[in-house]
This record gives sequence, C-alpha cells and structure tokens, in this order.
Amino acid sequence: MHHARLIATKKRAVLTKSLILGGLFLFAVPTAASAAAGLSPHRAVYDLKLADARERSGIRAARGRLAVEISAAGCEGWTVNVRFLNQFTLRRGKTSMLDIHNSSFETADGRTMDFSSREYVNGKLQTEVKGRARIGSGSGAVAMSKPKEETFNLPKDTAFPLAHTRRLLELARDGKTIDEISLYEGSADKKVYTATSVIGVKREPGKAKHSNKGKHNDALKPLASWPMTVSYYDPTEKIEGEQVPSHQMSFQLFDNGVTGDLTIDYGDFKMQGALTHLEMLELPDCE
Repeated sequence: MHHARLIATKKRAVLTKSLILGGLFLFAVPTAASAAAGLSPHRAVYDLKLADARERSGIRAARGRLAVEISAAGCEGWTVNVRFLNQFTLRRGKTSMLDIHNSSFETADGRTMDFSSREYVNGKLQTEVKGRARIGSGSGAVAMSKPKEETFNLPKDTAFPLAHTRRLLELARDGKTIDEISLYEGSADKKVYTATSVIGVKREPGKAKHSNKGKHNDALKPLASWPMTVSYYDPTEKIEGEQVPSHQMSFQLFDNGVTGDLTIDYGDFKMQGALTHLEMLELPDCE
C-alpha cells in the first residue's frame, strides 16, 4: 500500500464509530433513553487483527483495538465515545500508527447530532472535525465549525448512526431481512452513504458464537441476537461504471444493543474484531 492508499484507509476508518459501528462500525447503539426499548448503555472493547489482505493493498500486517462507550446523557439523549487505534505494517516494512478519537451526542428523538473527531497518524494530528447536524421534517442541514466554518444540506430522510441502529434492531425484532437508508455519520466532506443492510435469522439465547470466552459472554448469553451485514455505498463513486461498497461490516447485534464479534471488509483487506471486554452501565429512570 502506498501512502495515498493508507490515507484513504484512514478516512474510511472513521466509520468504525457507528456501527457503531457501529456502527457499526460502526456499532450498534441505542437512540432513546427508554428501558422499554430493551437497550443498554455499555463499554465494549474489541481486539482487532488482520484477517486477509490482497497483494495490491500493500499491507503485510495490522492489529489494533477499538473501544466504545455508550452512555445515557440524562434523559435527553446518548453520548458515544470511540477510540480506534490500529498499527499497519506495509510490505516494505514501514509501520504507521492510526489513532482516531470520536465523540458524539444524539438527542433521544434522533434529529440532532453534535459530533467531533480527531485523527492522528504516528502521533501527529492530521484532521480535526467538529459540527452539528439536524434533521427537520424534510431535508437536514450540517453546520461545521472545524476544520472550517461552513454549512451544507442533507438529503431528505437521512438518518444519523444511532437512529440507524435503532431502526435495524426494530426491523430484526419484526422479522425483516433487508433495509436501505441514507446515512450521515458526521464528516466534513459532506459524504452521505447509502447503507444497505441484510439481517440474518434470529439466534435464540445462548446460540451466539464468540471467539473469546469471558464474563461478557455471561452477560450476553440470556439474549437473542441477529447476524447482520451492512454495506456502505458512496453514490458518487463507481468502479468501471458499477457501484461497489466502500466497505462492509458484519457483526452480531444483541437484543440489548450490544455488538458482538465483527468483521470490517475494506475490499483490499479485512479486519476482524473480537469482543474481549463488556461492562454494562446504568440506565436512568426516564418516565
């Protein structure tokens, strides 16, 4: 992988916050402070490793860690903090360290999102992003304060990451298998992805598979889960006239909003993430 491709990889890696993620990336997270929704705030840690790399990727090795904290901000909404740390070793032997810090707050109704992000390569700040996005009855709008002050519009019916995840969980519970929606995750490049999701057959409690054993398995064992694959398409990018996903994320989504083991496919290489730590946090009593 030459330097231009590594930088492109860095930009795409921002998406691991939602999926979270969730986003889920990149990651599965709740969107309303409602105990009735059966969703739980938590801290989760995933150990990342290179699963596969094509020759043209230029990557010889990669490993890292993803830490996600989803907490209730009173009864007003949810705060999500993500730390993504990954070390890439190129075939020529050079090593680069990618370090991404993401923070966001989304209101309980899913219509407003404050977001910020800092990206470091080898300890040097490369990009800082900060802004607020709002969705109205029709189209939405984004007001950026960093890297520069500017505003731009969002397409009608665009969703934010947390609203997207709630949607997936509700569809899974209803037995639906396919979904497609426009998704804005908080970037300065005005990029809105088309997220196409495939929801697999429900796994009954205790039937989910984990690559690592630990106390987190005990917390998830009583819960049902669904295997999911989300493909992210950039409508402005095509390869030989065909639209292909920028990347894909495959993961297990549990009935409390926790994401289990995951795979991130960037096309030229894949990363696997194993859930190694899970801590459930308090949920406020919101009537």
